[in-house]
Amino acid sequence: MTVMRENDEKLIEALMEIVENTQQGWDINDIEQFSNDFSDEMKEETAPEDFKEHRDYLYPILGNHVGLSFLALHRNPVGMVLILTMTCEKREAPVLLVYDFEENDKGFAIVNADIHA
Repeated sequence: MTVMRENDEKLIEALMEIVENTQQGWDINDIEQFSNDFSDEMKEETAPEDFKEHRDYLYPILGNHVGLSFLALHRNPVGMVLILTMTCEKREAPVLLVYDFEENDKGFAIVNADIHA
């Protein structure tokens, strides 16, 4: 069990806002909003056709996201991992999301994101 640091609550709030914005971009099919908080490297690796392919596959199964629930924050030497569940309009069971973040000059950047549906 990890003991939360005093400032973890604010950090989690900031990271959850980034995830919420990313998921809203996914919901409305807006790659610019979806990738707004990606690291430069991740933006380069996220081609519009890949975004479309993934969305065309997952959106009919999941629909829009309805809510996000924090599960855990893990700090490692190069960043943070945020683990949460996401409820979706077309699926009864929540999906698991894992976002890796690094600090940058603007605050935080997503360096990896996984959905386990």
